[in-house]
Amino acid sequence: MWDLLVVDPMINMLLFFYKFVGQQTVVAVALVTLAVRLLLTPLTLNQQKTAGRQQALQPKMKELQEKYKNDKERLAQEQMSLYREMGINPMSGCLGSLIQLPLMIGLYQAIIRTLAATPLGLLDLPQHIYNISWLDLSGIVPLNSQFLWLDLALPDPYFVLPILVGVTSWLMQKMLTPPSADPQTQS
Repeated sequence: MWDLLVVDPMINMLLFFYKFVGQQTVVAVALVTLAVRLLLTPLTLNQQKTAGRQQALQPKMKELQEKYKNDKERLAQEQMSLYREMGINPMSGCLGSLIQLPLMIGLYQAIIRTLAATPLGLLDLPQHIYNISWLDLSGIVPLNSQFLWLDLALPDPYFVLPILVGVTSWLMQKMLTPPSADPQTQS
């Protein structure tokens, strides 16, 4: 069921983009990722809106925490009534992440299956390709898995990509995290 609903559509989308962008695997992966992100945009916007509304409630939440610091049950009741009063569902902010993660796992599986490193891995691929007469995707298999010095179907022997991902993730975290007002956490 997982393959039918998530992986197979991603495999076909990946092959479609691969065929129509000059058989460039990296460009096809980027376009599929962009398409998935565009499909998830309404959920992401809802998540950001909910986070902004919750941020606006922080002063009231701090008041409630101070007022009911010794009564956790009453604090939880008051917080839920405040959320209800403001029309906020605290769990709605999680929906985008909960849907996005399985889709990204499905995209990863689609990439792994289309860039099979062995002929045995490619034998399974045709059963996942949609049989659409005007869109012959079976003729482009196997895909060109070369990008720069890398064979994308094999692990990176020099660990350049994992290092680049780690460094850019760290930089993004540093750039997007606001400075803390607490002097102890700034060190």
